[in-house]
Amino acid sequence: MAEARPPDRTSIDVSEKLWKAVKTGDYNEVKDLLEKGANPNFLTSNLIDGTGTPFHSAVRCNKLNIVRCMLEYGADVNLVDEDGDSPLFSAVYKSTDPEIRNILLESGANVNLVNNAGNTALLHMLEGYVLEGLEFDLEAVFQLLDMCSNLEQHSSSGRSLIHFVSAIHLFDEKSNSPNNRCLQFLAKLIDRRVSVDKRDSTGATVLHALASVACIEGIQFVSDSTITVDATARDMKGQTALHKLCGNPYSVDFANCLNWLLLHGCNVNEADCYGRTALHYATSSQLTNVSTVQALINKGANVKAVDKAGLNPLHMCVLPTVLVPVMEEEDEYPEKAGVCDVIQLLASAGLEVNSTDNAGFTPLHFALREKDVAVVTKLLQLGAGATLKTRTGETALHRSTFDYETFEAFMRFEKHDNLNVNIQDNSGSTPLHWAVWYHEVIVVKKLLEFGASLSIKDGMGNTPCDIAQRRHGKHSL
Repeated sequence: MAEARPPDRTSIDVSEKLWKAVKTGDYNEVKDLLEKGANPNFLTSNLIDGTGTPFHSAVRCNKLNIVRCMLEYGADVNLVDEDGDSPLFSAVYKSTDPEIRNILLESGANVNLVNNAGNTALLHMLEGYVLEGLEFDLEAVFQLLDMCSNLEQHSSSGRSLIHFVSAIHLFDEKSNSPNNRCLQFLAKLIDRRVSVDKRDSTGATVLHALASVACIEGIQFVSDSTITVDATARDMKGQTALHKLCGNPYSVDFANCLNWLLLHGCNVNEADCYGRTALHYATSSQLTNVSTVQALINKGANVKAVDKAGLNPLHMCVLPTVLVPVMEEEDEYPEKAGVCDVIQLLASAGLEVNSTDNAGFTPLHFALREKDVAVVTKLLQLGAGATLKTRTGETALHRSTFDYETFEAFMRFEKHDNLNVNIQDNSGSTPLHWAVWYHEVIVVKKLLEFGASLSIKDGMGNTPCDIAQRRHGKHSL
């Protein structure tokens, strides 16, 4: 194999032609240009690849025959692009032919090279999966792991290799692998003296990571491998492994993990630094479900526990998923399923349906804000109050004006002749003011039919007609 040629900026025309030939996969053109002196290590900058070499592009484009050819003509396997990534950083993902990775390694690719973000190729690969959902080659993980010299190094997000065991578990689970590769991953690290008590930048231990994916085999493996594992260890947010477990409450091994953690010292009512218990996290999760909540209640979970904002598990159940990582990247606040059944369970367990948080919001106030007709209906069936005011004076009727379907569902239970449709909040606004503000025309018409007044002024001296004019350019209602 030819000696690697250093990067330069000569022969620009020929080298740029080389880059274009690589992108189109024209092997014959690539070879011809290399024979004419085109430099595979020529640094180029473009909108597609950023700053890199034609060799980087060949690897990224998954062109195995071109990669081989360029190596014969002096391509440098350890030359880095503007991000400090060598070609190996692009060869570790599932979309790339594993033979390209093997060739790079055989040609001397440095697995311990650290890019500008502070990641090796292995950490870069695992970060890509955790943060962006980029699928990696599981065989590449073990191949690079065996070649890594520093197993204690932290990634750019503050995780060390052992904390990525949760990613290995999820990937293994997704591919329906029966091989328990996460256990093999742990075994390799522990055999090489990596501490299971090692914490990441958030203060989390490997037990936090394993509990977050309900990996009971991994938890037991770590426990059997050391006498120092602490199930009650807290991260910087005050969360134990139990809090992490309850963020993913639908796993088949949830019950086994719950039993193990409680047996090893976790308290089912332990609060984190925000005052949230395991039940807060289980009801906040996108995957909240009756069996999980019932299991926690059976273990003594206090359904009336409130966090520092005054939120209890019923509030958390009604609110969108905000305390725990969502499962679908394209949906920031995914819709929860099975919420109504969990609401029924919590109410049956003694949680007051009209309980308020520190700002005076009831679960019904939140459900109306989220425009969730099914949840609104369920809460009203359980006796949720329509006239309770928040600290800012809003009632459920005010909040029902956000959306006609929600308003209609609300009014089916709270007959208009029993409601004060002109009730004012602390700013003097009536439900009609709100409906006009949100431009809910049908709601406006219904409120007027129910006797809403057009003459009441809010604290700024505005009638609903004034609001219509200023906000929507309407002179009359």
